[in-house]
Amino acid sequence: MTSKLHLTFGFFLVILVASCGSSDKKENPDKNEAIAKTLARKYNAVANWDTTASYTSHFQNMFIAQNKPILFKGRVYDIVKTDSNYVVKVLDERTDATHNFLAIITFSTVQLDSLYSGNQATRGVFVFKVTKVKSSDPSIKADMESDEDGSYTYTHLSDDAGTMITIFTGIAIDCQLEEIDESK
Repeated sequence: MTSKLHLTFGFFLVILVASCGSSDKKENPDKNEAIAKTLARKYNAVANWDTTASYTSHFQNMFIAQNKPILFKGRVYDIVKTDSNYVVKVLDERTDATHNFLAIITFSTVQLDSLYSGNQATRGVFVFKVTKVKSSDPSIKADMESDEDGSYTYTHLSDDAGTMITIFTGIAIDCQLEEIDESK
């Protein structure tokens, strides 16, 4: 029950973040591409997995059955402490994607402490071993209700077609973070 609650809350956050849009302030794309190429080569990670419109089973085969690490680029939107580890949630922010991608990556305390310097919004390039791939079609619905105090709108999570999200869960191998100055 608790894991379903956490998953539902996670989907809510993903949809909320996605619905807010991304900032026009982007990091240097040449620098990130160089970082991505270096990490992909170093770990023999699959870097262009997101250029194919594939079923979840294709990703399961590629990353789990064939035991290939993934190279995932995105924005950290949440970090959660769990026991002696941290779960870092990273949202792929490409606007040209056929659907959304989310990475839920487990870092040891030592790994995260050596990489993360604070609570600024951060984008990065992540390499991790995928342990689970799943998909869902979550969306946030708004409904009107009325009572003796008047009308109000409430939102709830719903599974609808057209809002596909593929979720990669795994264990961190390496990453490079770039802190973004949101004040510019």
